[in-house]
Amino acid sequence: MMFDTFLRILGESLFPARLKKGLAENSLKAGLDRPPYFLFGVLFLIGIVSVVFVDLWFIYNVDLTVLFGINDKTSLAVLQPFFVFVVTFSYLALYFFVVLSAILLYFDYAAFQRTRNMEALLPEFLKSLSENLKGGATLEQALWNSIKPEFGDLSKEMQLVVKRISVGQDTASALLSFANKYDSAEIKRTFSIIAESLESGSKLTPIIDMISRELVDTFQLKKDIATTNLSYVIFIVIIVVFVAPFLFALSTQFLVILQSFISKVSQADLSSVSTSEGFGITQIFKGITEVSEPTMTPEQFTRLAYVVLSMVSLFSSFIISQIKDGNLKSGIKYVPAFLTASLLLFTILVQALSSFFSALL
Repeated sequence: MMFDTFLRILGESLFPARLKKGLAENSLKAGLDRPPYFLFGVLFLIGIVSVVFVDLWFIYNVDLTVLFGINDKTSLAVLQPFFVFVVTFSYLALYFFVVLSAILLYFDYAAFQRTRNMEALLPEFLKSLSENLKGGATLEQALWNSIKPEFGDLSKEMQLVVKRISVGQDTASALLSFANKYDSAEIKRTFSIIAESLESGSKLTPIIDMISRELVDTFQLKKDIATTNLSYVIFIVIIVVFVAPFLFALSTQFLVILQSFISKVSQADLSSVSTSEGFGITQIFKGITEVSEPTMTPEQFTRLAYVVLSMVSLFSSFIISQIKDGNLKSGIKYVPAFLTASLLLFTILVQALSSFFSALL
């Protein structure tokens, strides 16, 4: 328990006061009650411990006399601490950059997913709100009565809105605070109209019903557009998951066969070729033996294929997300599936084609 508290305090002390406010806001958007300072403390401790092992590896495995050709002991005594400092600084900079990027990416994606979930539940919530208003409830009472478990994250946000109103904040101001909290045109437009109607004294029930119908029509239109573009999505999936791995695996085997053929021909004995068989055939074989081996080995090409397939899978995930969902952020959820399918199929095809051509040759 004391160690957990220490890690939480350590993680909290890593951030200056001016950053804690933004971190708290991003945590709330991601669905967290408070920033995960305990996790930050654990990651910081992992970074410090791991850099010690990196420094020890550098000291005992990297020979500066071989690396830089320095034989003077005095120079080595000065340069070794300097290079240890450079390694330490570079490793920590890279480590914390990767960790912070991953955390910010998680916050952004979690907030995006929560926003999409709230958008999907918004029409039903507005219907419930309208029914409560028709029953004679005030807007504050209708908001409270519409908070139901089936509305998930939207109910949690409405609880915060009702709490702000109960402590004295203006209803329109509380609604606008929620509307501006998330990057969603539907949420901003919906609650901005409700706030403006409330301030102008307009009757809310028909306005809320109209917004609910328009949201349903908008979401249905988006689904129709996604269905229309389904053929493009299928085409990209086939190329990334099946065609690209097959072509790379086939190219790998072609390189193996070419390397083996050139190696065997270059070792062939041309003395057995009779002059009676013709001068032309002898010259052809001599020309083949002079051909050098490919500059890239099959192993190097295989590593290149893994890198290229990974990049293709990554970019294809975001392209499909843009076509299907109309945004890039949701493409993150497609990346693991595309990477796994593409790389796994390539590995299987390399083994299968290797066995197939080995049986033929």
